[in-house]
Amino acid sequence: MREITCLYFESMRLIPVGPVILRQAEEDIYSGSISLRKGDGVIFNVTGMNHGHQYGNSENFDPSRYQNDSFPLSFGTGKKSCVGKHFAEIEMKLFFNWFLGGYAVRGDKKMVAQLETRWDIANTPEVDIKLSVFPWNH
Repeated sequence: MREITCLYFESMRLIPVGPVILRQAEEDIYSGSISLRKGDGVIFNVTGMNHGHQYGNSENFDPSRYQNDSFPLSFGTGKKSCVGKHFAEIEMKLFFNWFLGGYAVRGDKKMVAQLETRWDIANTPEVDIKLSVFPWNH
């Protein structure tokens, strides 16, 4: 199950569902040149955070980066994390487990490598990607 969790986390890191997390400062914060007053709006760029230097080769798909206790911030964290976070995680882990246990996927590597998305209600591909799905021959 750990491999499925790593696969899920890396998928959400690479292409998160939503682009930003909106919060409000709960208290005055002064740190160096940054100051926030209680009530100020704060916008966290999830995509930017998930592609930062701490990930090294951040454009590469590498589920092994989650072998430790880290996780992407795609759903936020703490008491203000996404209300659907737990449901989405269970749903995706179940899907990956079922799908990868019974099917193989083939696609045009060049097309997948050029995947561009746009922000609508959720992260949406700009163009359709053609994939072929084959049952495993067990």
